[in-house]
Amino acid sequence: MEGIAREAGVSTETVYSIFGTKRNVLYRLVEMAVLGDERSIPLMERPRPQEVRRQTDQRAQVRLFAADMRKIMGRVSPLFEIMDTAAGSEPEIAALRAKW
Repeated sequence: MEGIAREAGVSTETVYSIFGTKRNVLYRLVEMAVLGDERSIPLMERPRPQEVRRQTDQRAQVRLFAADMRKIMGRVSPLFEIMDTAAGSEPEIAALRAKW
């Protein structure tokens, strides 16, 4: 939390007051990594998933889906590594990681 505060140029107390716990920080980071931005548009309502849904050729649909998943997992996998490391000493993070 101290590192996050330092990078953000705020106090550690500010980070805790916004997120409450390390688990909440990681949850929000994963959420943003999956979505790719901070907009509050559900994943399935975003343009790319809608494009996949509209696609009538199943092979093209799978290619589009796989391309999107590759991008998403590229953003999410480093966060999963952090959670895997922290899970050994942080039960809340272990529970979060088990969820995903």
